[in-house]
Amino acid sequence: MGCRRNAITRRAAALSVALASMLALPACDYFSSVDRIGASIGDDRSVQIIYLACDYEQISAVSLYDGHDPNTGDDDELIWEIRSAAGADGGVFTVGSEPEGFVETVPFDGTLAENLIAVIEIEDAGGEALDFAPTDLQPEMVLASGNPNENMDPGAFEQQARESCQSP
Repeated sequence: MGCRRNAITRRAAALSVALASMLALPACDYFSSVDRIGASIGDDRSVQIIYLACDYEQISAVSLYDGHDPNTGDDDELIWEIRSAAGADGGVFTVGSEPEGFVETVPFDGTLAENLIAVIEIEDAGGEALDFAPTDLQPEMVLASGNPNENMDPGAFEQQARESCQSP
């Protein structure tokens, strides 16, 4: 029962981060953070979570979930997480690594699921999430959030992210 409750709590936390992000958006002068989250694949086939933070943002955590098939009724499972107590700038976060300023709170065992959810937590602002499959990732491209998600040239992704930091 305790494992099931923890899984439900983790799923609720991931969903609340995304919901808080959407609810906080109309209350501020900033464009959506959805334009600043992406995923890529490294030369070594590692999964990379990308978040290009605006000057006013500090990242408090980066997480990766096994986004179980919703048709099975299984809860999403946290498979990797890093946290920064002081807050950190955005950038490229390689799954399984511990970048400077972060502490790995859930180590990555090297196993990737078919459905993944990358979650960025931003201090005092909620966060953002990106659902994707490892097979969606293309070398030298950034998978950006959209309907549907799309692979973009890294330069175009960076431009989109920087433009989203401008006040309306």
